[in-house]
Amino acid sequence: MKRIIIGIFSVLLVIFTLQGCDTGDEEIISPLPSERLKYLGGVVTPGDARNVFAGKIGGTDFAFVADGPHGLQIINAGNPRQPFIVSSLNNIGYSYDITVSTINNAKYAFIAASTNGLAVVNVSNPSSPSLTSVVSFTNDAVISVAVNENTKKAYAGTFNGYLYVIDVSVLPAQPVNLGNYDAYDRIKGLAVSGNYCYLAEPGYGIEIINVQNHLNPYNVSFFDTPGDPQDIVISSEYNIAYIADGNAGLTVLDVTNPADPYFCVTKYSYDDVLGVSVNQDYVFTAEFTEGCEAFSIWGDPSEPKRRSYYLTDGYAYGVFARNEIIYIADGFNGLVILSLF
Repeated sequence: MKRIIIGIFSVLLVIFTLQGCDTGDEEIISPLPSERLKYLGGVVTPGDARNVFAGKIGGTDFAFVADGPHGLQIINAGNPRQPFIVSSLNNIGYSYDITVSTINNAKYAFIAASTNGLAVVNVSNPSSPSLTSVVSFTNDAVISVAVNENTKKAYAGTFNGYLYVIDVSVLPAQPVNLGNYDAYDRIKGLAVSGNYCYLAEPGYGIEIINVQNHLNPYNVSFFDTPGDPQDIVISSEYNIAYIADGNAGLTVLDVTNPADPYFCVTKYSYDDVLGVSVNQDYVFTAEFTEGCEAFSIWGDPSEPKRRSYYLTDGYAYGVFARNEIIYIADGFNGLVILSLF
């Protein structure tokens, strides 16, 4: 009954919110592919690249790829025109999502490893990663992950719709599951900002969860987006949520007040938007069969403006932008690296 009432309220909320708002129902004018995004390099991974995270270790750029059935692939991207795989961990389970954080002066990759659970891998030496621990959940599969370095808490989203709060301050000892929240649908995408977790649930919308009390996280609001949310990223600078909204495109919410998110716009896309990343003045989307699209948010972060796209050879599942380099998890095509000019 609770879910039915909330669902009805969600529909009414969207109807009233959309009045006077730009739903993004505009003519899609294709920008020139070469206008901003340019191909630098790529490497075909052995699996099915689902998501990617990039960062520096020891002064060198590395890309960490959640490679589906082939677990983790670590790629040296110091020369983005000639990236190469330096190491792999193939026995951690089907890998959907990944993030890398510094905990207790060590670099760890946190990997959503499906039915195996949340895999924690020490990647301080990218050439020799080591599996530190696995946090598993009975009869469930971890499909999304986020980490708050400040609080040293990891958040795992599962197929059965549970958000788990995990204490990783004890690393390299075994992380401890602190509490959980029962969401309304599977948690396909997950972001954390301050005391809030933002859950992208394809069959429901966006849930915003207060996680300040790690033992008892609770819902503060929800928003039924026009599409089926696959991923979400938060710009803490602008208090804006950018949502990979599946068949609807890119949806933007103002989350200045997490208890009352405000709909800004939806920008329709060429194919389902499965991944999203924000960096400086641009938002980038991974659009399944249509590659990567770049939107400018300079001047008005609530109204992204189409700037360019790049059509990849594979299936774009995930995207991560760092400085002026964009990394795309391109399915069977592996990792694709673009630059923004």
